Amino acid sequence: MNLLALAEKLTKKHYTPAQQANIMGDTNGAFLAHAADDTLREHSASGGAVTAILLHLLESRQIDGALVNEAYVEDGMVKNRFLIATNRADLLRAQGSKYMAVRFSAQALPLIRQFDGRLAVVALPCDTAILRAALQHDEALAQKVIWLISLFCGHNSLPELTQHIVAKQTRGKDSALTAFQYRAGHWRGEMRLSFADGSQTMVPFESFSNYQNLFFFCEKKCLYCHDHFGYDSDISAGDVWLSAMKDAAVKPTALLSRSQRSAVLLQACIDQGELQAESVDTSLVLQSQARSVRGHYNLSARSKAGKLLGIKIPDTLHAKVNLFDWLTALIILVNYRLSSKAWGKKLIFALPRPLLKLYLYLFKGIESL
Repeated sequence: MNLLALAEKLTKKHYTPAQQANIMGDTNGAFLAHAADDTLREHSASGGAVTAILLHLLESRQIDGALVNEAYVEDGMVKNRFLIATNRADLLRAQGSKYMAVRFSAQALPLIRQFDGRLAVVALPCDTAILRAALQHDEALAQKVIWLISLFCGHNSLPELTQHIVAKQTRGKDSALTAFQYRAGHWRGEMRLSFADGSQTMVPFESFSNYQNLFFFCEKKCLYCHDHFGYDSDISAGDVWLSAMKDAAVKPTALLSRSQRSAVLLQACIDQGELQAESVDTSLVLQSQARSVRGHYNLSARSKAGKLLGIKIPDTLHAKVNLFDWLTALIILVNYRLSSKAWGKKLIFALPRPLLKLYLYLFKGIESL
């Protein structure tokens, strides 16, 4: 048994059906899936399943476009933007995870309202909630948005973190940065930076994720959120962080169906050979996110820990909080606060990599207890 499998076994938490439903929301099925077309998996964050579903909807003319998010480079700076994909090429451009703050209401909603046709929307849980609320009060919008797909989310990061990492990796390069991908390749993968001279730089994703997983440069709104799985979506999708998948030939996407209509869509993708999938218990999907969901969901702990730091976080869950929940929340808030200070930023980026990694292991260990 490897160390990852041992850690999973020692820290595995058993949830009651009621607890699981509270954390994951209403579901009527779960799959581990990947796109049957290997070109859809090449630049995907997981198994390319979301791209395969969107392509199925486009090609079967159930939708006319899909709202997605694209990372791009402008004047050497990595940025992201929403776009409405209307074909395969557009979808491929937008593949992969993005760990940078967006303004959904200001950037995405105008695109949705202006688009003439039926849409599927892919967004983070908080933005899916914004859109779902808008659909309930706007009949024209409700007729336009046909599908809502949420991506699992522990929290998002301010652009400053990405810019620092990119600046470090491009320092001394004579050629201009032209493209950037947070995560490429199997398992955690590598960051990919492409340059005008045709060269590429690949660095371990942990160069970024060690900071991100410690909640340095976390968006403030994420402190108030407990929705990890996208309660307001039709389908939720995300990574499968299980030791059994580390050496698998193809990394799968976890898919949660939230209605009979969603189940019919996923089954159609499977029957037509666009998705290769196996049905699993929803508890497996919850376990696959165990190292991040507990800290994210525990809003009550952040509310209590925030009082110590003068950070007011309303508690809408009123869940029981043990010592380890409180310590996890305190570390999250201290790191958030530290990265908002000029001296704190200098300290964070001055930490030697081994010390940063040790801090992350300590945090994840406390979070798992």
